Amino acid sequence: MCTLKFFMYDYLKIMKCLSLYTFFFFQYNMVGFLFQRAKVEKHFVYI
Repeated sequence: MCTLKFFMYDYLKIMKCLSLYTFFFFQYNMVGFLFQRAKVEKHFVYI
């Protein structure tokens, strides 16, 4: 029972880390995507 409790705690900790990581990863991708789009739009404005 003790090991199961410990495992569950570890599992929750890992899941929290993963969700945070994916959240930051997606945020970073969105920023990169918006930046690329802004660059492209600026490029068209210059033309």
